[in-house]
Amino acid sequence: TDEHLYALHTIHYSGGNDEYDVGVGTKVILAPTIFMEDVTLGSLSTHSDNFGYDATFNIAGHGSLTLHYRDHPDFAPGVELAAGGTISFVNPVVNNEWTGFEAVFAGQSATTVMNGQWGIDTWTGRLGESEIYGARGGDDLLNGLDGDDRLFGDSGNDTIFGGTGQDELVGGYGDDKIAGEAGDDDIDGGEGTDEAVFSGVFANYGLSESNGIFTVVDTVGDEGTDTLNGIERLRFADGVYENGAFNPFAIITGTNDSEALDGTSGDDIISGLDGADVIHGLAGNDQIDGGGWNDEIYGGDDNDTIFGDWGHDFIEGGPGNDDMDGGVGYDIVSYRSAPSGITIDLRLSTPQDTGGAGIDTIVNFRAVRGSDYGDVITGDDTQNDLLGFDGDDTITGLRGNDTIHGGAGYDTAVFSGYYAQYTLTDFGDYITIEDRFGTDGTDVLYGIEALQFSDGTFAPFDPLPAGSPIFGYTTNDTINGDNNDNLIYGLWGIDTIHGLGGSDTIYGGEQGDLIFGDEGNDFLYGFHGSDIMDGGPGDDLIDGQSGFNTASYQSATSGVTVDLSIIGPQDTIGAGVDTLVQMKGLIGSDYADILYGNVLLNHIDGGAGDDWIAPGKADDIITGGAGADTIYLHADDVRWGFNTITDFNPGEGDALDIADVLFGYDALTNAITDFVTVTDNGVDSTVIVDQDGSGTQYAAKTIAVLQNITGLSDVEGLETAGTLITV
Repeated sequence: TDEHLYALHTIHYSGGNDEYDVGVGTKVILAPTIFMEDVTLGSLSTHSDNFGYDATFNIAGHGSLTLHYRDHPDFAPGVELAAGGTISFVNPVVNNEWTGFEAVFAGQSATTVMNGQWGIDTWTGRLGESEIYGARGGDDLLNGLDGDDRLFGDSGNDTIFGGTGQDELVGGYGDDKIAGEAGDDDIDGGEGTDEAVFSGVFANYGLSESNGIFTVVDTVGDEGTDTLNGIERLRFADGVYENGAFNPFAIITGTNDSEALDGTSGDDIISGLDGADVIHGLAGNDQIDGGGWNDEIYGGDDNDTIFGDWGHDFIEGGPGNDDMDGGVGYDIVSYRSAPSGITIDLRLSTPQDTGGAGIDTIVNFRAVRGSDYGDVITGDDTQNDLLGFDGDDTITGLRGNDTIHGGAGYDTAVFSGYYAQYTLTDFGDYITIEDRFGTDGTDVLYGIEALQFSDGTFAPFDPLPAGSPIFGYTTNDTINGDNNDNLIYGLWGIDTIHGLGGSDTIYGGEQGDLIFGDEGNDFLYGFHGSDIMDGGPGDDLIDGQSGFNTASYQSATSGVTVDLSIIGPQDTIGAGVDTLVQMKGLIGSDYADILYGNVLLNHIDGGAGDDWIAPGKADDIITGGAGADTIYLHADDVRWGFNTITDFNPGEGDALDIADVLFGYDALTNAITDFVTVTDNGVDSTVIVDQDGSGTQYAAKTIAVLQNITGLSDVEGLETAGTLITV
């Protein structure tokens, strides 16, 4: 099919020329029926507004797939390939860095070809033979996983994992770290100072060298026999082989007391054990485990691996490319010693370029201590403490009830919603900001000079700009728009909302609300709860969404014709051309209306005026209201239930039209008493019909209950008076 759609998470492509607007986390899955020699990314270009990318996949014999990727210029969607195909990225046009790309390619026997461009990429092959080319100029993480893979790092300081199988791993330019893992692998470090990594201790490997080419045999595990070319350093679990000699790591082990532990100028393995320890790795690529209790750990220079373990730990990696895991407890990652501003995002579990302190991997941290410069700090969806300290910082807490310290400088806290949806409270030394509508929670802010929202940046407690959305509170609110086009959210409480003039968009909220669009062409959404919605005189969209919702025409200045069963716009005659969605209730005007139900359980109120009401195929409740009202019952409808009429009053001229229910009835030749019986229980009356009057083919069926009225057993008199319409 040929489509242009918006995709939230996953696109399943089976053929045709399709286009999708996609966002972060979108995955493309090509159908298993697609088997071809090549699936080609024909072009990759910046979007016409220079924000985001347009990517077109040419799929031989099936069509094309175009992805309009607009959410963020630094991310691109992944593609999952069914068995049997090849994906090749060719001739991409990239005007900005293409960073943060993560692609997963699946297929039992698929060959995967991926070519990176400029940036820091994470590419993973899976379940097949993968050929992956890293970014030119970026520091890549390439992982072949299963199969016999060919992985090429290209430029940058790359980290490459071969996975299982017999892999060819090439670092290219830069200082690369390469692990062949299981299988017999060919490893070429290329230019730079490169390191091959093995999981076991040095004594478990056989090592030989000829003309600069190493052969390493795993005599205990499954890493096989690897051939190494262009490798300057071999790293094992207990030390490093370099310049013809094995240099074991210095092993420093603390006690269960609180103490200070310092590493050496080389590569150290430091274990703090229990106790509140202060650990400095100093120079070298150190492996540090804080152990139990609350530790303070500094990696020092070079590339360190730090594990906080148990307790509430303070961890600072230092200037290298560090792997930091807070472990269990409330842990703080610090960039206090960074020589320039850093960018850090607690949501990421993959390597991230901090800008001022190397390329770090950080996991299991609840708090961030920034540098003394301008930082960009982003929390995650838990409760975070984010501290900017000196410099002009930009800090985003995201979900959860966060505490944000700007520190010195001009600092900005970032929020996802409109300014108007937040409540600010001044406590003197700090302010709180509560998201009344979205997911930002209630945050505590210290030393924050600016608040950035989706509709602009403001100083705390600045007045709302003209045209801002209007949000209710947790109480029962009365909210009025103005003559502009308003966006109104009722939120919690039983609210009464008036859009007034303009083309308004109104969301009711969590409980049953009373919503009036008033003048203009309005969009009314009930959201949750059982809402009553009156669009007013314009052409309105009235969408109940969830709950028992009622479309009201009480404000109409003349009679209306409304049918709840119509999908799409309908001319109401007296109140514009309206579109009704998910409506179960209907209230007419004060004039003569024509009202129809639908297949849902309806409650229809005619209001004042002489109304004609036709309920639908369910056990409906009908209130005629003031005036002479006619309730019309259709044969198809009464098969599915009976109707309750709350205020049937022959004295006001009310009538029950059952002509369509009766089969073959002739007022001149048939007795109405053979077809219709009305009984009562002293309070309510019940209308019972034998549809053909034979007493045999159709069983007697209750078609209506008339509440709070008795004395209607004379059906002949009812027919004569016009109260019972039979033909």
